[in-house]
Amino acid sequence: MWLIGFVLTAGLALLPLVAQAQAPGKTPRIEVLEGSSANDHRACVQFLRRGLNELGYMEGRTVMLEVRWAEGRSDVFPNLAASSSS
Repeated sequence: MWLIGFVLTAGLALLPLVAQAQAPGKTPRIEVLEGSSANDHRACVQFLRRGLNELGYMEGRTVMLEVRWAEGRSDVFPNLAASSSS
């Protein structure tokens, strides 16, 4: 659980750098690949959304957030990653 917190914190800390690297007019996009199910870590995604909101980002307007769940199946990660790149 601490790892998830660390990743979310690091991601939020780096978000301004990533957002500045985006081309003007493009909405920054954050994609999260989660190994468990939505039911297991829905609260973590809510914390991420809340943190983004507190930093002034509005989902769907100033930042896009896309979460994909592997449902405990590590074999689907390559497909999830490939579909998120497009």
